[in-house]
Amino acid sequence: LFERALFDLKAIVHAQRLRYSAQRRARADTFAALNIP
Repeated sequence: LFERALFDLKAIVHAQRLRYSAQRRARADTFAALNIP
């Protein structure tokens, strides 16, 4: 039971990390398009 909870926690953290990096990349592209340093 504990191992499954740990696995789920790792999956959640990994998903949030992917979402964060994707948002940061999209935001960087938007700033570049607007010529904001």
